[in-house]
Amino acid sequence: MTRRHYILAEKATHTVDLDAALFAYEQPQSIWVREIVLSATRQQA
Repeated sequence: MTRRHYILAEKATHTVDLDAALFAYEQPQSIWVREIVLSATRQQA
């Protein structure tokens, strides 16, 4: 996992349920996770 993935997953924990956030840590390359993280960071913007 790259630092970017870590930061995005960390941001996602604030707007996405914990299970999804934990999944993001384990599967950073997943397209599904990428969509979850992107939607979470968009909500924060």
